[in-house]
Amino acid sequence: MRKIYHGHQRTSRKTKRIFKTRNFRSCTGAFCICEETFEKLLNGLDEVACLSDNDPVKCLEAGIRKYIYFGLTHPNDYKVAFMYRPEDLAMGDINRFLSPDSMGNQAYARLRDIVVECIKQKKFKEVDPELITQSFWTTAHGIVSLLIIKCHFPWVDKEQLISHTINSLIDSLKV
Repeated sequence: MRKIYHGHQRTSRKTKRIFKTRNFRSCTGAFCICEETFEKLLNGLDEVACLSDNDPVKCLEAGIRKYIYFGLTHPNDYKVAFMYRPEDLAMGDINRFLSPDSMGNQAYARLRDIVVECIKQKKFKEVDPELITQSFWTTAHGIVSLLIIKCHFPWVDKEQLISHTINSLIDSLKV
């Protein structure tokens, strides 16, 4: 795995351009890209929450779909934010990522809130919301990372794969 030093990946011109175009004043380098990436994802999750007619299951489905398509349409940002370990990015203090105020944790909390609402409204079985949130997150991440990294694999229709995976997980939880 290539390390990123001082905000530049050694062999990727596109990644270097990404670092140069960011406008976050309170952060630097790769951490800045991660925060902005998570902020865009959080904004996308907020958008779908407004479109779901207050049905938390529809909101969850739309949110997971938004996450997947966000990663697929921003693969370089996604790789930096989700596929590198902080120590590989030479970013120093891991606590910045673990802070409840970090954009990454806020995006995760938004997803968990939707899962909690599904349970509260008795749309889902009584289950551990943390377990279910992490299940959705790891499933969505698996789809995104494999479609990005293994782009030459003979995948079935991408939309069919995404829909089947999301619906299977949701259906397994319904009351």
